[in-house]
Amino acid sequence: ATCQDNCTETASCAYGCGETDEREIPNSTVDHKFETYVSNNNATCQDNCTETASCAYGCGETDEREIPNSTVDHKFETYVSNNNATCQDNCTETASCAYGCGETDEREIPDSIDYTNHVTDERVTKNAKEPGYTFKGYTGDKYCAACDHFVSAGEDIDKLDIDANADVIDAKTVSADAAADPDLYDADDVSALNAKLAELDEALAIDDNDEAVLAIIADLAEIVESMDAIVYYNVTFTVDGAEVKTERVRAGESATAPDEAEYIDNGANHKKFSGWTGDYTNVTDNITVSATYDEEAHNWIDGEVTKAANCHETGTQAQSCVCGATNEKTLPIDDTVHVGGTEIKREHETQGNCTTAPTWDEVEYCLGCGATLTSTPTTGVIDENAHNWGEWTVTTPATCAAAGEETRVCANNPNHKETREIAATGAHEWKWVVDTDATCDAPGVKHEKCTNCDATRSEGTEIPAKGHNFSAWTVTKPATCKEAGTEARICAACGETETRSIPKTNTHSFSAWTVTKEATCAEAGEQTRTCSVCGKVETKATDKLEHSWGEWVNDDGSEATCTSGGTQHRECANCGEIETRSLPGGFGHHVVNPNIRGEGYCEYCGEFICNRCASLTQFEDLEIVGVFYRIVHFFIHFAHMISYHT
Repeated sequence: ATCQDNCTETASCAYGCGETDEREIPNSTVDHKFETYVSNNNATCQDNCTETASCAYGCGETDEREIPNSTVDHKFETYVSNNNATCQDNCTETASCAYGCGETDEREIPDSIDYTNHVTDERVTKNAKEPGYTFKGYTGDKYCAACDHFVSAGEDIDKLDIDANADVIDAKTVSADAAADPDLYDADDVSALNAKLAELDEALAIDDNDEAVLAIIADLAEIVESMDAIVYYNVTFTVDGAEVKTERVRAGESATAPDEAEYIDNGANHKKFSGWTGDYTNVTDNITVSATYDEEAHNWIDGEVTKAANCHETGTQAQSCVCGATNEKTLPIDDTVHVGGTEIKREHETQGNCTTAPTWDEVEYCLGCGATLTSTPTTGVIDENAHNWGEWTVTTPATCAAAGEETRVCANNPNHKETREIAATGAHEWKWVVDTDATCDAPGVKHEKCTNCDATRSEGTEIPAKGHNFSAWTVTKPATCKEAGTEARICAACGETETRSIPKTNTHSFSAWTVTKEATCAEAGEQTRTCSVCGKVETKATDKLEHSWGEWVNDDGSEATCTSGGTQHRECANCGEIETRSLPGGFGHHVVNPNIRGEGYCEYCGEFICNRCASLTQFEDLEIVGVFYRIVHFFIHFAHMISYHT
């Protein structure tokens, strides 16, 4: 059976005659038989590849199926430049997938940086130079802050004006004053000043001579500073009250002390000169300076060595002083007297190489103190293969067509070298060639050319217009508080000028404050001031005045007493306001020196009272009543006293 024909079956005659019978088995066809599949090679980045097989029964039917996981990578063939090169980044180019999936690939074009397309307007100034008195300055060249390539040149700056220097102005003023009044300054100082001024004129005539000019200006300042009125003072030096020297010194200068060696004691009394009292520098008056002495230690004299020192032990030596005292001095270790034997070691070894032999020192040491006794330099044998190769350096660069060469050199001997070949790159080395320069307003044209052959590309590439190189803004009309100003700037390349307005300032030229309303105790005052340019008026309040109080006055019939308080008042002289206060009182009487009955006069109010009960015991208007009252008052207290003692 096949996919087209039913199966057949055959039977032989049962009688043995040899005849056979073949018949078709109905509905016995089978499915197509697809065995050998062949790839259609049609895979893309999105779709798997398919494969096809023909039916093995020859019916002509075919079967196509997908090969799992058979997609291929994107196919990027034609790249187009994005024309986006800057002074820092290469240009990029983009290609779309040839299978139409919409994917793109962007890659960098090597060596395509455009140093005319700067990524920032920020500029770095180089080669700037400040002007001097004998040379011009330079504003400096402008370089791109991102790529550090030249953008524009600077301008010269005029020399400094020597007549604007403060020290030169002072010197010329003093010279003119001295010429007008010869007795005003010391003649030698004036002569030195004029000589320096002449020297300054000569130095200014020499180009690039600022160092000499500045030194002369410094000398002029020093001379002028020293040219004051001449005043002298006497400085007297004494030793033990006796005068040994008197020196006349100009004001502000220092005296010179006598030779100290003349006043040093011989040591027998253990005294030593220590200096002079008082300050004899920067003298501003007549002064006397006296010598001073310090107590000195023993002046020991070396005697017999009682124990010799060696390389690791100290010694001793007897000493005596002129005053009769004795001492034992310790002698330091003597590193020239070695004991205890020696030892030899190899030290300070240096490695040899292809040029230099190894070296070392044979060092002999003292076993007693460890000191070095001898050191013998020793040299070994040179190893010709001990090279110290440096990095490979290209001596002949490879190009797109020719091989190159690189070399390395031994650091020990520059005559020892190795070379090796660098394969040809096969890639052009492109360099931009300007066909038409760009201007401030118009773009230019350029193309790329291989530096090793005549190949070209990128013909007709546009160079962006440079844009104006404007100077700093310069004020042409200053702004005030009344009206706006203007400022302008000029392009250094084409001369085009731009102008802009400067806003009015907020800085007024006000007059002094004027009182328009006087302040009182009850109400604040007022002051105003007016701008002389625009007429604006400002007003401010002034603080109220403090009250001007008079003295405190007792109110009528309300004075404080020993038995009751009182009140007082005071009045403001400016506004008439009245202030009151209470006075404390009623603290009781205080009797001084009471009599035998305990009576006496109050220290505060003057009343004659009893110190025990504070009752009034004297009646000036009724003398008889007063006497009777006092007698009764006495017996009352007498009875109290008897009762208390009982």
